[in-house]
Order: sequence, then structure tokens, then C-alpha cells
Amino acid sequence: MGDTAPGITINQPGSSHPGLADTPTGFQRRWFMGTWSVVWSTLPMWKLTADVNIKYTTLSEGDYNKFESDVSYRPRKGGSVSRVVGVERLSPSTNGATFDWRGNGWLVFVTSHWEVLGYGVQVVDGVEVEWAVTSFSKTLFTPAGLDLYLRPRSDAPASAEVRKAVIERVVPHIREVAGDVGRLGGQGFEVP
Repeated sequence: MGDTAPGITINQPGSSHPGLADTPTGFQRRWFMGTWSVVWSTLPMWKLTADVNIKYTTLSEGDYNKFESDVSYRPRKGGSVSRVVGVERLSPSTNGATFDWRGNGWLVFVTSHWEVLGYGVQVVDGVEVEWAVTSFSKTLFTPAGLDLYLRPRSDAPASAEVRKAVIERVVPHIREVAGDVGRLGGQGFEVP
């Protein structure tokens, strides 16, 4: 499979890495908006699901410090699509890639702290794929964990081969991070 693999950096939570900073040259929340597929995770509930997608949408034009998240997924054995909707806010006194989530509706009492640990673009067989690694804290319903998101830069979905290639490139870097990130990285699995 022809490809290029520029440097991949995965940071510890709370990192002051310039690429995650809340500056014009740091993490670009505007770029982060849109729909991502979760292709690898440590979250046990994703073992029973497929087609996990997260769509981030601004609530107010030009304000990327507060936005909506809409997570959709379906059971692997078939069934209807489920959704979890919440609001993300940039965490105060942190880098530009750390957020606090609060659920909507009956989940309004559930909160979570999460952050982007690394992101970039991989090229596989001429297909440019954006990726991001997120870390999330424990909630009332889920343990702490990690997700690997991806989305192709074109309108076409990424093939299974492209998804696998990105996982094979990024996940070893997750496992190399010291502490909980590396430990959790050893527990991850592919999400179809």
C-alpha cells in the first residue's frame, strides 16, 4: 500500500504542546467541527456497536468555544441508530483542545472532561485522511478512555484498508505515551 507517514505526536492530558495551544497557530477548533468516525477505542460500549460517528457543530456562528456534539451509533447485530447529544465548552485555564461536555435532555446531569491529545493528516494510497486522538474522563456510565477519530478530506468515505492503515500508524504512538494513555492504548480495539 503506497503511503506517506509524517510525524505523529500524541501528548499527555493537560499538555502545553504548541499544537494544542489556544493561540492562532495552535489547535484550530474551527477545523475540528464536522463529522468524525470513531475507528478505534478503549470504550467498552463500542465493542457492541458499529458506525460510531460524532458530529461537532457550532451553536453560534464564529464561536468555537461552545459547540454541540451529536454521537450516533447502531448495534453491530442490526437495529436502529441511537444518539447522544450534548454541549461542549472550552475548559477554562487549559490549552485550546480541552473541553467539558454536558448531556442534553435526560442526560443533562451527566458531565465529562475530554481533550484532544494529537491530530494530523495521513495519506494512504493518495487518500488524505484527517485523524484525532481524544482522551475522556470517567462518567456515571463510562470508564475513562481513548478514541481515534478519522475523516477523509474528500466526500467519499474512507475504505476499510485506509481506516486500518491509519489505525496501524497512529495507535503505536498512543501506546508509547507514558502513564494512563499508554496503558489504555494497550486495551484498544477497532470499531467497525
